[in-house]
Amino acid sequence: MKHRVPSEWIAEAGLHGFVPVTLGFHCEVPHVLMPLADIEPPMRNEGVTLDANGFGRERMMRILHGILASDRLPPIDVETADPPQRPYRLRSGFHRFYASCACGFSHIPVDIVPRIY
Repeated sequence: MKHRVPSEWIAEAGLHGFVPVTLGFHCEVPHVLMPLADIEPPMRNEGVTLDANGFGRERMMRILHGILASDRLPPIDVETADPPQRPYRLRSGFHRFYASCACGFSHIPVDIVPRIY
């Protein structure tokens, strides 16, 4: 995986040694719980201000703290992908996707949205 959440951010958020007890982060709005393995790892949009490893530090820290506190986070948007890629690709939720990977979740709450051509 090209992008990795810096280990010092994980430690600062209090997630060092975190072991998830659910498949994905806490989400209370209607969603589909999708395996991370079914989503094409997203690339960073150009023109976004980045701090480390392709992430905005403030944004990632808010999400990591939210995961630790079991805050309600919104699902990410996915759309169908082109073969031979994985079945879905990310439309929004770059930080939530990689935070979920870093925390050891196997799934992520998603909304499957119409594909934009």
